[in-house]
Amino acid sequence: MTMTLDSALSPVRSPVFVVEADTDLRETLRDLLEDDGYAVLEAGHPSEALALLRALPTSVVLIVSNAEWSGRRELTFFAAIAAAPVLAAQHAYIYLTTTPERTLPALIAILERLGTPILAKPFEIRTWEDTVAAATALVLASPPQPEGQERWLARA
Repeated sequence: MTMTLDSALSPVRSPVFVVEADTDLRETLRDLLEDDGYAVLEAGHPSEALALLRALPTSVVLIVSNAEWSGRRELTFFAAIAAAPVLAAQHAYIYLTTTPERTLPALIAILERLGTPILAKPFEIRTWEDTVAAATALVLASPPQPEGQERWLARA
């Protein structure tokens, strides 16, 4: 079940936004998150994800999984986020990959600048839970900032 934007926004827990092209994997990630009590937004394509991310009225934890993406698509996606100070500052990010050793150096540099952990698949469930909880804590701990103010980039 894909949450609508209104139903996913919660004052208690930051919504989690999953971006994954593979429907089965996206559903599995959603189920893991919902089992832990998170509200989940989903997108299957980077352009869809960027459009929704730009429209969100609140901060989220964005989990990007690369099961069906090429390295260049990931680089383009995260470069667009890093180039938009409001997007870069407003949200927390987690990057999932089956091949961390093949991650493009330029993408690693952007992920580091955004303070984005790289989680290798398959991962231990405890590592998954701890990573999502830490990202959620960052989102919930940061007070809203005026438009254009960076708040996450200072943590890197």
